Amino acid sequence: MDGHGSHITANVIAYCMEHTIDLLILPPHTSHMLQPLDVSVFSLLKRALAAETDAASRFDAGCIARSEWTRMYIRARQSALRLSNILSGFKATGLWLLSPIAVLEKLPAPRASQALERHDTTTPLGLDLSLLQSDPPDGTELREANAQCLAAVQSAADLPTPVKRYLSRLTQASEALCSKNATLRMELTNQREILQTRKNRTTGKRVALKGRFVFSTQEVLEIAQEAERVIADKTSRKRRCTQATVAEIEEQEVEVLENISSNSDSDCIIVQPRKSI
Repeated sequence: MDGHGSHITANVIAYCMEHTIDLLILPPHTSHMLQPLDVSVFSLLKRALAAETDAASRFDAGCIARSEWTRMYIRARQSALRLSNILSGFKATGLWLLSPIAVLEKLPAPRASQALERHDTTTPLGLDLSLLQSDPPDGTELREANAQCLAAVQSAADLPTPVKRYLSRLTQASEALCSKNATLRMELTNQREILQTRKNRTTGKRVALKGRFVFSTQEVLEIAQEAERVIADKTSRKRRCTQATVAEIEEQEVEVLENISSNSDSDCIIVQPRKSI
């Protein structure tokens, strides 16, 4: 399975340990190449279900009823989730039989570096061509290489003057961009350090499991259970605080009403009946 937090819970780990199941966590962003369901089963299921819905839409372009769609899905599932398709998914991902080369062959091959077309194959004296392969270029090396390049350009007799001026401005712009990029990289590094510090909190299941690469041990199970227990305690504590606050407000309302009642009794004016003469 992939490393989503909803998949790796204490109950799942305990179930796998109880039934002697090896729990394998796929690296991030690799399920489209290493997950057997994504490689073979789900794609066949989607095509089979699309064929069912397309056939129904030819007769009626309106909405498909839920009961009819469910019957379509059942038929598509029966045709896609076959033993042969499931086994081919494990084979295509190189899980069984174990074959890492089956996955490596699917990786895009690096593009061959295009050779620079040059009319003159001679290298100017002092020009460091290693700068062409460095990324990002060092500021000092870039300035020295630009100086050598401009010297070679200015000495060329077959280049018009506007081209020489353009190359001079271009080298100046490259040096300015190199300085700006160096400043931005430094600021980005500082910001990433600040964000990483904020993320490294002491609570939560994700931080508790961070840095642990073995997911089927008793220690990881205890860590996950403790993390879930802490979350449950926080929720229960918050609920008790809310109930206590409501009870306190109700007691204050009763006390205010009693005070109003007592004050109203003391402020009453009692009128004595007039005696007859």
